[in-house]
Amino acid sequence: MRVLLLAESMIDYAFAFASAVAGPCDVLLAAPDRLLGPYRPDLPPGLQAPVLEWPRPRSPRNAPFLGEMLGLIRRWRPDVVHVVSQSMTWPTLALPLRGRVPLVETVHDVQPHPGDAESARTPEIFNRLLRAQADAMIVHSEDLRTAAMARFRKPERQVYVLPHVALTRYVRLAANQAPLPKEDRFDVLFFGRVYAYKGLEHLIAAAERLAPQVPGLRVTVAGAGSDWDRCRALIRTPGLFDLRDGFIPDQAAAALFTRADVIALPYVEASQSGVIGIATAMGKAVVATRVGDFAQTVDGAEPCGLITPPADPAALADALARLHADPDLRMRLGAAGLKQAQGARSPAAVGAQAETIYRAVLEAFKGSA
Repeated sequence: MRVLLLAESMIDYAFAFASAVAGPCDVLLAAPDRLLGPYRPDLPPGLQAPVLEWPRPRSPRNAPFLGEMLGLIRRWRPDVVHVVSQSMTWPTLALPLRGRVPLVETVHDVQPHPGDAESARTPEIFNRLLRAQADAMIVHSEDLRTAAMARFRKPERQVYVLPHVALTRYVRLAANQAPLPKEDRFDVLFFGRVYAYKGLEHLIAAAERLAPQVPGLRVTVAGAGSDWDRCRALIRTPGLFDLRDGFIPDQAAAALFTRADVIALPYVEASQSGVIGIATAMGKAVVATRVGDFAQTVDGAEPCGLITPPADPAALADALARLHADPDLRMRLGAAGLKQAQGARSPAAVGAQAETIYRAVLEAFKGSA
Protein backbone atom coordinates (compact mmCIF):
# COMPACT_ATOMS: atom_id res chain seq x y z
CA MET A 1 0.00 0.00 0.00
CA ARG A 2 1.27 3.46 -0.96
CA VAL A 3 0.62 6.19 1.61
CA LEU A 4 1.25 9.92 1.26
CA LEU A 5 1.65 11.64 4.63
CA LEU A 6 1.35 15.43 4.80
CA ALA A 7 2.65 17.44 7.74
CA GLU A 8 2.97 21.21 7.86
CA SER A 9 3.98 21.18 11.54
CA MET A 10 4.35 18.72 14.47
CA ILE A 11 7.39 17.27 12.74
CA ASP A 12 8.48 15.23 15.77
CA TYR A 13 5.25 13.25 15.71
CA ALA A 14 5.04 13.21 11.91
CA PHE A 15 8.52 11.71 11.53
CA ALA A 16 7.94 9.10 14.23
CA PHE A 17 4.59 8.11 12.74
CA ALA A 18 5.95 8.03 9.17
CA SER A 19 8.82 5.83 10.31
CA ALA A 20 6.32 3.48 11.95
CA VAL A 21 4.06 3.23 8.90
CA ALA A 22 7.06 2.72 6.62
CA GLY A 23 7.32 -0.78 8.05
CA PRO A 24 4.13 -2.24 6.51
CA CYS A 25 3.58 0.41 3.78
CA ASP A 26 5.44 2.37 1.12
CA VAL A 27 5.44 5.88 2.55
CA LEU A 28 6.22 9.35 1.23
CA LEU A 29 6.37 12.06 3.89
CA ALA A 30 5.79 15.56 2.51
CA ALA A 31 6.83 18.20 5.03
CA PRO A 32 8.71 21.53 5.06
CA ASP A 33 12.41 20.82 4.69
CA ARG A 34 13.21 23.58 7.22
CA LEU A 35 11.56 21.26 9.79
CA LEU A 36 12.40 17.85 8.37
CA GLY A 37 16.08 18.52 7.61
CA PRO A 38 17.51 17.48 11.02
CA TYR A 39 15.63 14.18 10.83
CA ARG A 40 17.04 13.08 7.47
CA PRO A 41 19.99 11.12 8.92
CA ASP A 42 17.45 8.87 10.68
CA LEU A 43 15.27 8.11 7.63
CA PRO A 44 14.42 4.37 7.72
CA PRO A 45 14.15 2.12 4.65
CA GLY A 46 10.77 2.42 2.97
CA LEU A 47 10.31 6.09 3.87
CA GLN A 48 10.80 8.69 1.16
CA ALA A 49 10.97 12.35 2.11
CA PRO A 50 11.59 14.70 -0.82
CA VAL A 51 13.17 18.08 -0.18
CA LEU A 52 10.26 20.55 -0.26
CA GLU A 53 10.72 24.30 0.00
CA TRP A 54 7.31 24.52 1.63
CA PRO A 55 6.39 28.22 1.92
CA ARG A 56 5.35 29.75 5.20
CA PRO A 57 1.60 30.55 5.34
CA ARG A 58 1.97 34.24 4.41
CA SER A 59 4.38 33.71 1.52
CA PRO A 60 3.26 34.61 -2.02
CA ARG A 61 4.90 31.36 -3.13
CA ASN A 62 1.91 29.39 -1.83
CA ALA A 63 0.03 29.78 -5.14
CA PRO A 64 2.67 28.00 -7.27
CA PHE A 65 3.32 25.57 -4.42
CA LEU A 66 -0.24 24.27 -4.74
CA GLY A 67 0.70 23.09 -8.23
CA GLU A 68 3.84 21.43 -6.87
CA MET A 69 1.81 19.63 -4.22
CA LEU A 70 -0.74 18.44 -6.75
CA GLY A 71 2.06 17.20 -9.01
CA LEU A 72 3.60 15.32 -6.08
CA ILE A 73 0.30 13.57 -5.36
CA ARG A 74 -0.16 12.59 -8.99
CA ARG A 75 3.40 11.28 -9.34
CA TRP A 76 3.28 9.26 -6.15
CA ARG A 77 -0.16 7.79 -6.95
CA PRO A 78 -1.00 7.00 -3.31
CA ASP A 79 -3.73 4.64 -2.17
CA VAL A 80 -4.34 6.92 0.83
CA VAL A 81 -3.52 10.56 1.61
CA HIS A 82 -3.16 11.24 5.34
CA VAL A 83 -2.71 14.66 7.00
CA VAL A 84 -0.82 13.93 10.22
CA SER A 85 -0.22 17.44 11.60
CA GLN A 86 -2.92 19.18 13.60
CA SER A 87 -3.73 21.51 10.72
CA MET A 88 -2.60 22.52 7.26
CA THR A 89 -2.99 25.83 5.44
CA TRP A 90 -2.72 26.48 1.69
CA PRO A 91 -1.94 22.91 0.51
CA THR A 92 -5.44 22.01 1.73
CA LEU A 93 -6.72 23.76 -1.40
CA ALA A 94 -4.96 21.18 -3.61
CA LEU A 95 -6.59 18.18 -1.93
CA PRO A 96 -9.97 18.39 -3.74
CA LEU A 97 -8.03 17.66 -6.96
CA ARG A 98 -6.24 14.59 -5.56
CA GLY A 99 -8.42 12.17 -7.57
CA ARG A 100 -10.23 9.08 -6.34
CA VAL A 101 -8.10 8.68 -3.24
CA PRO A 102 -9.43 8.62 0.34
CA LEU A 103 -8.29 11.38 2.69
CA VAL A 104 -7.52 10.65 6.35
CA GLU A 105 -6.89 13.31 8.98
CA THR A 106 -5.34 12.84 12.40
CA VAL A 107 -7.09 15.17 14.83
CA HIS A 108 -4.70 15.61 17.73
CA ASP A 109 -6.78 18.27 19.52
CA VAL A 110 -10.53 18.07 19.14
CA GLN A 111 -10.93 21.38 20.99
CA PRO A 112 -8.44 24.28 20.67
CA HIS A 113 -6.17 24.66 23.69
CA PRO A 114 -6.58 27.84 25.78
CA GLY A 115 -3.73 30.21 25.03
CA ASP A 116 -2.32 28.10 22.17
CA ALA A 117 -1.22 31.00 19.98
CA GLU A 118 0.57 28.74 17.48
CA SER A 119 -2.53 26.75 16.53
CA ALA A 120 -4.69 29.87 16.56
CA ARG A 121 -2.63 31.29 13.69
CA THR A 122 -4.18 28.76 11.28
CA PRO A 123 -7.30 30.38 9.75
CA GLU A 124 -10.33 28.31 10.67
CA ILE A 125 -11.43 28.12 7.03
CA PHE A 126 -8.55 25.72 6.31
CA ASN A 127 -9.51 23.47 9.23
CA ARG A 128 -13.12 23.38 8.06
CA LEU A 129 -12.16 22.60 4.47
CA LEU A 130 -9.85 19.79 5.56
CA ARG A 131 -12.43 18.20 7.84
CA ALA A 132 -15.19 18.53 5.27
CA GLN A 133 -13.09 16.51 2.84
CA ALA A 134 -11.86 13.88 5.30
CA ASP A 135 -13.18 10.39 4.59
CA ALA A 136 -11.91 9.27 8.00
CA MET A 137 -10.44 10.76 11.16
CA ILE A 138 -7.91 9.32 13.57
CA VAL A 139 -7.74 10.31 17.25
CA HIS A 140 -5.61 8.95 20.09
CA SER A 141 -8.18 7.69 22.64
CA GLU A 142 -11.78 6.51 22.99
CA ASP A 143 -12.74 9.69 24.86
CA LEU A 144 -11.38 11.80 22.01
CA ARG A 145 -13.28 9.63 19.54
CA THR A 146 -16.55 10.44 21.30
CA ALA A 147 -15.65 14.14 21.36
CA ALA A 148 -14.65 14.17 17.67
CA MET A 149 -17.86 12.46 16.60
CA ALA A 150 -19.90 15.08 18.45
CA ARG A 151 -17.95 18.15 17.38
CA PHE A 152 -17.35 17.26 13.73
CA ARG A 153 -20.58 15.30 13.21
CA LYS A 154 -18.79 12.25 11.91
CA PRO A 155 -20.37 8.79 12.20
CA GLU A 156 -18.65 6.23 14.39
CA ARG A 157 -17.46 4.22 11.37
CA GLN A 158 -15.38 7.20 10.17
CA VAL A 159 -13.50 7.89 13.41
CA TYR A 160 -10.68 5.53 14.40
CA VAL A 161 -8.54 5.30 17.52
CA LEU A 162 -4.79 4.92 17.08
CA PRO A 163 -2.39 5.29 20.04
CA HIS A 164 0.17 8.08 20.01
CA VAL A 165 3.39 6.43 18.86
CA ALA A 166 6.30 6.38 21.30
CA LEU A 167 8.97 8.92 20.33
CA THR A 168 11.92 6.53 20.41
CA ARG A 169 14.29 8.83 18.52
CA TYR A 170 15.22 10.52 21.80
CA VAL A 171 16.52 7.23 23.16
CA ARG A 172 19.01 7.04 20.28
CA LEU A 173 19.97 10.68 20.69
CA ALA A 174 20.62 10.18 24.41
CA ALA A 175 22.75 7.10 23.74
CA ASN A 176 24.99 9.05 21.38
CA GLN A 177 25.99 11.86 23.74
CA ALA A 178 27.49 12.38 27.14
CA PRO A 179 24.74 12.82 29.74
CA LEU A 180 24.36 15.95 31.81
CA PRO A 181 26.07 15.63 35.20
CA LYS A 182 23.77 13.90 37.69
CA GLU A 183 24.01 15.83 40.92
CA ASP A 184 22.52 14.88 44.28
CA ARG A 185 19.16 16.30 43.32
CA PHE A 186 15.57 15.30 42.71
CA ASP A 187 15.03 16.47 39.14
CA VAL A 188 11.54 17.27 37.87
CA LEU A 189 11.24 18.18 34.18
CA PHE A 190 8.52 20.27 32.55
CA PHE A 191 9.18 20.14 28.83
CA GLY A 192 7.47 21.60 25.76
CA ARG A 193 5.50 24.63 24.71
CA VAL A 194 4.82 27.05 27.56
CA TYR A 195 1.19 28.03 27.03
CA ALA A 196 -1.62 28.74 29.49
CA TYR A 197 -3.22 25.31 29.15
CA LYS A 198 -0.01 23.63 30.33
CA GLY A 199 -0.66 24.71 33.93
CA LEU A 200 2.95 25.63 34.67
CA GLU A 201 1.84 27.99 37.44
CA HIS A 202 0.55 24.96 39.40
CA LEU A 203 3.90 23.19 39.12
CA ILE A 204 5.63 26.36 40.35
CA ALA A 205 3.28 26.50 43.35
CA ALA A 206 3.78 22.78 44.02
CA ALA A 207 7.56 23.17 43.90
CA GLU A 208 7.52 26.06 46.37
CA ARG A 209 5.35 23.94 48.65
CA LEU A 210 7.54 20.85 48.28
CA ALA A 211 10.95 22.51 48.68
CA PRO A 212 11.15 22.25 52.52
CA GLN A 213 10.64 18.46 52.28
CA VAL A 214 13.06 17.92 49.40
CA PRO A 215 16.27 19.99 49.84
CA GLY A 216 17.69 18.79 46.51
CA LEU A 217 14.62 19.65 44.47
CA ARG A 218 15.25 21.14 41.03
CA VAL A 219 12.45 21.88 38.54
CA THR A 220 13.65 22.33 34.97
CA VAL A 221 11.29 24.22 32.68
CA ALA A 222 12.36 23.95 29.04
CA GLY A 223 10.54 25.26 26.00
CA ALA A 224 9.21 28.27 24.13
CA GLY A 225 5.81 29.88 24.48
CA SER A 226 3.70 32.88 25.36
CA ASP A 227 3.14 32.14 29.07
CA TRP A 228 6.71 32.58 30.28
CA ASP A 229 6.41 36.12 31.66
CA ARG A 230 3.27 35.37 33.68
CA CYS A 231 4.71 32.19 35.16
CA ARG A 232 8.19 33.57 35.81
CA ALA A 233 6.64 36.34 37.91
CA LEU A 234 5.12 33.70 40.23
CA ILE A 235 8.50 32.27 41.26
CA ARG A 236 9.46 33.17 44.83
CA THR A 237 12.50 30.89 45.14
CA PRO A 238 14.55 31.21 41.94
CA GLY A 239 17.12 28.65 43.13
CA LEU A 240 14.54 25.87 42.78
CA PHE A 241 14.26 26.32 39.04
CA ASP A 242 16.40 25.75 35.97
CA LEU A 243 14.65 27.94 33.37
CA ARG A 244 15.38 27.37 29.67
CA ASP A 245 13.24 29.78 27.71
CA GLY A 246 13.29 29.08 23.97
CA PHE A 247 13.48 26.31 21.42
CA ILE A 248 15.23 23.22 22.81
CA PRO A 249 17.24 21.24 20.24
CA ASP A 250 16.48 17.53 20.21
CA GLN A 251 19.92 16.55 21.54
CA ALA A 252 19.52 18.92 24.49
CA ALA A 253 16.00 17.62 25.10
CA ALA A 254 17.28 14.04 25.19
CA ALA A 255 19.87 15.05 27.78
CA LEU A 256 17.25 16.75 29.96
CA PHE A 257 15.01 13.67 29.89
CA THR A 258 17.98 11.47 30.76
CA ARG A 259 18.79 13.65 33.79
CA ALA A 260 15.19 13.85 35.04
CA ASP A 261 13.78 11.68 37.81
CA VAL A 262 10.16 12.58 37.02
CA ILE A 263 8.40 14.22 34.08
CA ALA A 264 5.63 16.63 35.16
CA LEU A 265 2.58 17.49 33.07
CA PRO A 266 0.43 19.79 35.26
CA TYR A 267 -1.91 20.63 32.37
CA VAL A 268 -5.33 22.17 33.00
CA GLU A 269 -6.56 21.04 29.56
CA ALA A 270 -5.19 18.58 27.01
CA SER A 271 -5.94 15.95 24.43
CA GLN A 272 -2.75 13.88 24.54
CA SER A 273 0.94 14.69 24.74
CA GLY A 274 4.08 13.89 22.83
CA VAL A 275 5.95 14.58 26.08
CA ILE A 276 4.51 11.34 27.46
CA GLY A 277 5.63 9.67 24.23
CA ILE A 278 9.22 10.70 25.03
CA ALA A 279 8.96 9.93 28.76
CA THR A 280 7.71 6.38 28.24
CA ALA A 281 10.31 5.66 25.55
CA MET A 282 13.01 6.75 28.00
CA GLY A 283 11.56 4.84 30.95
CA LYS A 284 10.73 7.89 33.05
CA ALA A 285 7.94 8.07 35.63
CA VAL A 286 5.27 10.70 34.96
CA VAL A 287 3.05 12.90 37.12
CA ALA A 288 0.12 14.19 35.10
CA THR A 289 -3.35 15.60 35.60
CA ARG A 290 -6.67 13.97 34.85
CA VAL A 291 -7.30 15.70 31.52
CA GLY A 292 -7.55 14.44 27.93
CA ASP A 293 -6.32 10.89 27.54
CA PHE A 294 -3.77 11.19 30.37
CA ALA A 295 -5.75 8.94 32.71
CA GLN A 296 -5.94 6.26 30.03
CA THR A 297 -2.27 6.60 29.08
CA VAL A 298 -0.69 7.19 32.48
CA ASP A 299 -3.07 5.44 34.87
CA GLY A 300 -4.27 2.52 32.75
CA ALA A 301 -3.95 -1.21 33.37
CA GLU A 302 -0.21 -0.83 34.03
CA PRO A 303 0.32 2.72 35.31
CA CYS A 304 3.43 4.58 34.17
CA GLY A 305 2.87 7.49 36.53
CA LEU A 306 0.64 9.18 39.07
CA ILE A 307 -2.50 11.16 38.25
CA THR A 308 -3.66 14.25 40.13
CA PRO A 309 -6.61 16.62 39.68
CA PRO A 310 -5.89 19.62 37.43
CA ALA A 311 -5.17 23.01 39.02
CA ASP A 312 -4.35 21.38 42.40
CA PRO A 313 -0.79 22.29 43.48
CA ALA A 314 -1.19 20.50 46.83
CA ALA A 315 -2.06 17.19 45.15
CA LEU A 316 0.75 17.69 42.63
CA ALA A 317 3.23 18.34 45.44
CA ASP A 318 2.03 15.22 47.28
CA ALA A 319 2.51 13.07 44.16
CA LEU A 320 6.02 14.41 43.61
CA ALA A 321 6.84 13.89 47.31
CA ARG A 322 5.67 10.29 47.04
CA LEU A 323 7.94 9.64 44.06
CA HIS A 324 10.86 11.33 45.76
CA ALA A 325 10.45 9.16 48.84
CA ASP A 326 10.07 5.92 46.89
CA PRO A 327 12.74 5.40 44.20
CA ASP A 328 11.51 1.83 43.67
CA LEU A 329 8.07 3.17 42.73
CA ARG A 330 9.69 5.55 40.25
CA MET A 331 11.55 2.63 38.70
CA ARG A 332 8.39 0.47 38.47
CA LEU A 333 6.40 3.26 36.85
CA GLY A 334 9.22 4.03 34.43
CA ALA A 335 9.50 0.34 33.53
CA ALA A 336 5.75 0.18 32.88
CA GLY A 337 6.04 3.19 30.58
CA LEU A 338 8.90 1.55 28.73
CA LYS A 339 6.75 -1.56 28.34
CA GLN A 340 4.09 0.63 26.67
CA ALA A 341 6.68 2.21 24.40
CA GLN A 342 7.99 -1.19 23.37
CA GLY A 343 4.53 -2.74 23.14
CA ALA A 344 1.18 -1.16 22.24
CA ARG A 345 2.73 2.24 21.45
CA SER A 346 5.82 0.94 19.71
CA PRO A 347 6.46 1.95 16.09
CA ALA A 348 5.88 -1.63 14.95
CA ALA A 349 2.51 -1.91 16.72
CA VAL A 350 1.28 1.53 15.69
CA GLY A 351 2.43 1.03 12.10
CA ALA A 352 0.59 -2.29 11.82
CA GLN A 353 -2.57 -0.79 13.32
CA ALA A 354 -2.36 2.19 10.94
CA GLU A 355 -2.17 -0.15 7.95
CA THR A 356 -5.30 -1.95 9.18
CA ILE A 357 -7.10 1.40 9.43
CA TYR A 358 -5.96 2.39 5.93
CA ARG A 359 -7.29 -0.85 4.49
CA ALA A 360 -10.63 -0.36 6.23
CA VAL A 361 -10.85 3.25 4.97
CA LEU A 362 -9.95 2.19 1.44
CA GLU A 363 -12.55 -0.59 1.43
CA ALA A 364 -15.26 1.78 2.70
CA PHE A 365 -14.20 4.41 0.16
CA LYS A 366 -14.43 1.97 -2.76
CA GLY A 367 -17.76 0.70 -1.47
CA SER A 368 -19.19 4.23 -1.51
CA ALA A 369 -18.16 4.86 -5.12
